[in-house]
Amino acid sequence: KIGFDWFIDDKTALTVYTNQWFGKGTGDINSIVTNTVNNKIYNNPSRFDGDWQNQDYSLNFKRDFNKPDHNIILDAFYATSKGSDIRNMDQEYPVTKSYYENRDDNTDNIRINLDYTNQIKDGGKIEAGLQFRKETNNNIFITDNRRIVNAIEINPSTDFDFSRNFLSAYLNYGQKFGKFGMQLGLRGEQVEDKGDYLYNVDKKGQIDNNKFDLFPSAFFTYDVTEKGQISLNYSRRIDRPGIGQLSPVPDWATSLMSSQGNPDLKSEYTNNFEVGYLQRFGKNSISANVFYRIVKDDIVRTILKNPDIENGIIQNFVNYDDTNAYGFELSFNLVPKKWWSTNISGDWTHNVIVDNEVDFKTGEFRNVEINANRLTARMNNTFKLNKSISLQHFFMLVGKNKNIQGEMQEMWRMDLGARYTFMDGKASLSARVSDIFRTFYGRLETTNPY
Repeated sequence: KIGFDWFIDDKTALTVYTNQWFGKGTGDINSIVTNTVNNKIYNNPSRFDGDWQNQDYSLNFKRDFNKPDHNIILDAFYATSKGSDIRNMDQEYPVTKSYYENRDDNTDNIRINLDYTNQIKDGGKIEAGLQFRKETNNNIFITDNRRIVNAIEINPSTDFDFSRNFLSAYLNYGQKFGKFGMQLGLRGEQVEDKGDYLYNVDKKGQIDNNKFDLFPSAFFTYDVTEKGQISLNYSRRIDRPGIGQLSPVPDWATSLMSSQGNPDLKSEYTNNFEVGYLQRFGKNSISANVFYRIVKDDIVRTILKNPDIENGIIQNFVNYDDTNAYGFELSFNLVPKKWWSTNISGDWTHNVIVDNEVDFKTGEFRNVEINANRLTARMNNTFKLNKSISLQHFFMLVGKNKNIQGEMQEMWRMDLGARYTFMDGKASLSARVSDIFRTFYGRLETTNPY
């Protein structure tokens, strides 16, 4: 990474920098299949050879005006990435054979932001801005792993081209009237998605979406005391599927399982309502929030039967029809001692998931409703041994999470770190060990389709 800041005058600054990243990697992967009838074990080893490069360039221009909180900022960003992943596969199950897979991925992103802020004297604060984004991707998967299914040759090779043009504008207005504060906002977004993909040599598919959306938000606060505050919030949000979630090119594949995107995936919309309370006392604070969320077309990771492979599975993305959730969040920022500070937070959520899905036993559609609870917790501790040396401790727990196809099992992790500061705080050395007990990995127990 290299760049510079140019302070043109006391109110104007220009920042330019670039990140250049290049990597190569080789390694061995083994997929083990066990036949539980005769306890026979099949090894399906593979070796990958990868070559990746990412380059991005950023420009930031800021102009301050004659009063505080009155400025305009221009951000421009361009990124390009290329990746090649070649794999040589040796398979024992379901039949013995050798084949290769070659993935090439090329992505370009352009983003331009223009933001304006103006704090009106004895009045409110205005924030407004524009954003333009353009994303393009070409993702190719080539393999000689042909299969015969019902006397028809299946060729998994896939070519995916995708582009997204995005234009948005927003306006926020915030003001405080004595103990009462508010911020009202509105954002409009126009998005156009275009995609073409070719699979099994002669089969074609398309993505063609063009949509305009409005996203209002409203945040209100009331100071009950000098250190106690009530908040009431509403916002409408969107999560658009990324290129990886849309691309039908498999990220990886084994003899029984592959992971790929879904070109038919729709955007996820969330209406979020929150009521909260914040209490400060000295250097400490406690906050509590109660929330209710209405999610339409919830994007979830799912498992599908592979029609081309007996007992085969495809890890994919789908939209659930509706997900309603309610719960609460707690957060504690505490300084028990001068040498010890801690942040403890957690949340409990109850989800009601509704979907119209295929019953894999009957082949018919059915309405399914799942009620599920989930608990997450986090803790950050910092211990100052002296002015120069500090230790960090981090813990996180993600509880069980039920969905329509099964249940994700709990995960937890612990990290430890240390920091040494010298040269009067102008330099520091730090070290960290993440997930020291190697417990933070995903486990999914499924009942549907298997």
